[in-house]
Amino acid sequence: MTLPSSRITALGPAAAVVLAVLSGCASTRAPAYAERCLDGARPCALSYDFEPSGAAPDPFGKPGGFLVVNEDAALFRWNLAPDAAWDHDHPALVGLMKPALHKVESAASGRCDGTPVFLAASNFMPGRRGPSPERSRVAALVGTMESAPRPLEKVSAAIRALAPEGDFVKVEGIALSTDCHTLYVGLRSRHHGEAEKISREVHPLALDVDWTGTREEAKAQPPFTIDGAGCSGKDEGISDLAALPDGSLLALTSFEETLQPRKSPSDVARGRLSGTLWRRGTDGRVERLACFPGHKPEALAPSADGREVRVIFEDDDYGGRPIQAFAVKVDLKATPALEARQLGNGGP
Repeated sequence: MTLPSSRITALGPAAAVVLAVLSGCASTRAPAYAERCLDGARPCALSYDFEPSGAAPDPFGKPGGFLVVNEDAALFRWNLAPDAAWDHDHPALVGLMKPALHKVESAASGRCDGTPVFLAASNFMPGRRGPSPERSRVAALVGTMESAPRPLEKVSAAIRALAPEGDFVKVEGIALSTDCHTLYVGLRSRHHGEAEKISREVHPLALDVDWTGTREEAKAQPPFTIDGAGCSGKDEGISDLAALPDGSLLALTSFEETLQPRKSPSDVARGRLSGTLWRRGTDGRVERLACFPGHKPEALAPSADGREVRVIFEDDDYGGRPIQAFAVKVDLKATPALEARQLGNGGP
């Protein structure tokens, strides 16, 4: 697979606004999401578009790999190419977190007291039939990929308590601290009745979890916001979070505006997409790292050493193209200069 070249700009703390142009970052081939899974004893076909919603380092596999969760709770394993090409031709379906979760929006992972742990969270929004446990829950795979998803009921209840009864919060980012004692929860929006307010709130939860036992406690800590002007100039909301080993926090925000919605299934929606990558230091200072005009950043997958991060995109079919999933690499240790780094062609 050969990907056209693309461009991303890293922004230093004192830098002027420079927009990166990511042009044609995925091949014209539709994402190969036609794997087969097991629904109990019955096989099921997954033939719709791949829509990644969360990512984290793979705590169960070889170093350098990532687990990407689809919004339907299917898990895929990728070893992303060193040159930042997104290999969407050879996904490896490695598990399902159904029926524990539905409408998944975020993921995190870690080694907690020596035990590999992978977390995924639904969006905490009601569906067409109203609220349901699987849409308002955090669940964990503990020890192995083959373990049954463990619902974290007290963690989930603490997140639900962030909204008054009758209101809702939309969760689109979680991040687990290196010591596994803090879960950061990013709210994309708050819903008061019929109204929606875009949010960049981050709510830390203090955790006391026995990952190999049953103890589980979660307590809300004072929240903070990811402040600053997004690259789009619009009201961008959180789309993912990731914790780094030095205690800092990465955040993605994105903006999506539909200009011409579908009126029939064959219509192509048209609109605007954009997003921004941020880092919040341990001193609370927020720095803007990169801009993604024309694309929708959806998930963050940092390296174990915190030196780089993969920004994973899920571009809706605006502009006549199908949903496309791909990623670029951002070097977090680069000097803060106005340097446009050219991403080369590559992939298997």
